Amino acid sequence: MNKHEVIIKDIIDDLLKIRQRRYDEYIDKLIIHSWEVDYLKNELYSSYTHENFIASQEDASEIWNDFVTDFDLPLIKLNKLLDKEQQSEAVLKIEKNMAKLHGKKYLSVKEFEEKYNMSKSSQQQYRSRLYNPLPYHQKVLGGKIVYSVDEVEKWLENQYK
Repeated sequence: MNKHEVIIKDIIDDLLKIRQRRYDEYIDKLIIHSWEVDYLKNELYSSYTHENFIASQEDASEIWNDFVTDFDLPLIKLNKLLDKEQQSEAVLKIEKNMAKLHGKKYLSVKEFEEKYNMSKSSQQQYRSRLYNPLPYHQKVLGGKIVYSVDEVEKWLENQYK
């Protein structure tokens, strides 16, 4: 392994550590947001301020997109600079998951949750709306729900106009 490869591997390791810390912070914010929404609905909101919370699902999605752009894409690019046998397994796994989610025409509820960072319960609420519901497909009542990526992307674009 030459000097440049050692430096690249060190950078990848450092970025993976920072990514994990940032991911933990991100999850904490989402948990706090979900807790805040529950309390607001029950009118039990007390001394906590809004500045500590994510304001909406749109903010959560924006944070996730920044997370992918800030960490995952640079990690993948750096990893490609190394020979196959020296590439980081963790980064290869990240790349595989991204390709899997971004290359599909249809997503399951779980895949939708991973790609768009929308919980199963939020998905259900959006699907059941009378006005502008989240588009989905279900062959039989009570059967598996799938989302067309094209339809969902179009729906998401129209959500915040």
